[in-house]
Amino acid sequence: MINRQILFGVLFVVGALACGGLTWCAANRTAHRVEGLEAITRLAVLGNTPRGETVLIEGRVSERNPIKLDAHGFIAYLREGRAIVDSKGTSSPGNWSVRERVTPPLLIELSGGRALIANDDYALENGHVIENQPAAFARYSDTRYVGIAAGEPVIAVGVVIARGAQPEIKADFIARGTRESYAASQRSAGTMFLVISVIVAVAGGIFLLRAPLRAIYDKIKNPKPAIGGGG
Repeated sequence: MINRQILFGVLFVVGALACGGLTWCAANRTAHRVEGLEAITRLAVLGNTPRGETVLIEGRVSERNPIKLDAHGFIAYLREGRAIVDSKGTSSPGNWSVRERVTPPLLIELSGGRALIANDDYALENGHVIENQPAAFARYSDTRYVGIAAGEPVIAVGVVIARGAQPEIKADFIARGTRESYAASQRSAGTMFLVISVIVAVAGGIFLLRAPLRAIYDKIKNPKPAIGGGG
């Protein structure tokens, strides 16, 4: 029984540390990838970039994009929801998950003109988060929106699919802010998750391993006397 408890405790600690470490590594890889791409801010440079090349553009969301969510002025957004009660009916908010994705093709203002994000399946990151007010008699909100508005600074990473006066990009993601702020936020989030994972691993390890390790210690410190014995 003790060995099983120790095994479970060790697996918990290793799993928590591994989860934190992998997340930290992934966040840093993303930051390095963004920093390794030169930020294109001029339309002429993008227009002369060969098709198929991965690029990072940095500009502003064009005012020509139609607003998709009037209440918050978002031109692209995610609607997220969560359960706010558990299976027993107790108030207990769950994790947010995407319930609706509105990410249309977007015009991005660069110096000298506009580029087009041609696809509608890009990831939307670092958007404004606006949480609905909880319903009457509810403790938590079950709906929030994450989006970007016209005029905001953004970066987009993707592949050039058309050149010319209005070049087009198939974007992997669009994020509010600059290349520097995005890389910094990735590193910060990765470090925070790693720290939390270490705390969880230590606290969980102490809770799970305290009793079996104490039992082993007591056995070593106070061994049972041998039964019988020579005269």
